[in-house]
Amino acid sequence: MIKKAISVAIASALITASAVSFAVETTEQQLPAIQAPAVQAPTAVFNPASPATYMGFINPATHQAYHKTMVNPGQWSQFMQPQFFMQMADPSQMAQWMNPASYQVMMNPATYMYWMQPNVVMGEMASAPTNAATMMNPAGYMNFMNPATYGAWTNMFQPAPQVIPPKDEG
Repeated sequence: MIKKAISVAIASALITASAVSFAVETTEQQLPAIQAPAVQAPTAVFNPASPATYMGFINPATHQAYHKTMVNPGQWSQFMQPQFFMQMADPSQMAQWMNPASYQVMMNPATYMYWMQPNVVMGEMASAPTNAATMMNPAGYMNFMNPATYGAWTNMFQPAPQVIPPKDEG
């Protein structure tokens, strides 16, 4: 009797295991392949030393491009360039902050009217999943993690030219 009960238990366990295995294989075949989102191309030049960057965020026409630049890891290497930091010390760049013409987008009543519409705010919130998906894509970090990106700025991968002085034939 015990042998029969053990045999039945083993047989039912094997049948259950094969049914579960079949169900898993069937489910996997029915699911669509999950693809990582494409890495976005450069969308905006981002320079925090310039008021034009802040006006780009405020401007309805360029707002999305600036958001996409900020959430795309492929763009983050621009913040590591030596020229990026040198812009902050440029007197002409600092003079732009004192120029009232730099703030025309901000002072435009149409800009305020655009941002006061509820559907605009809801549209911004709806685009957030796309931005998050971009940051979750490992391929987006390749430019940021590539040593050649930084080597191009410092010439560390290019040998210095050898200058051989001419022979003095005198």
